[in-house]
Amino acid sequence: MNEVRVTKHGRSRVKDRVGLRKGLAEKEAERAFLHGLKHGETKGNLFKNITSLYFKNRTANNIRVFHGKVYVFRDNVLIAVLNLPGNLIRLADKLEKEKKGG
Repeated sequence: MNEVRVTKHGRSRVKDRVGLRKGLAEKEAERAFLHGLKHGETKGNLFKNITSLYFKNRTANNIRVFHGKVYVFRDNVLIAVLNLPGNLIRLADKLEKEKKGG
């Protein structure tokens, strides 16, 4: 797999929305890329939300849900981090836990 990279905008969004300093953006992006929920692993309203994001920005061909945030990638490059709507966080947490096997 290619190394995960982060755009300047993506680095800024990690700082603003995740609360990590910009120097940790690559590490967080890699964790989200490797361990986050892929579009096909989501269901219900979470699936609909991710589908909607994809159609709003078709250059974002790789979207992951990780720890209550939506990481928007173009291939292996993080371009944005969005907050997951509050009503979807519980479902996302449940699916992430199932993916881990617990």
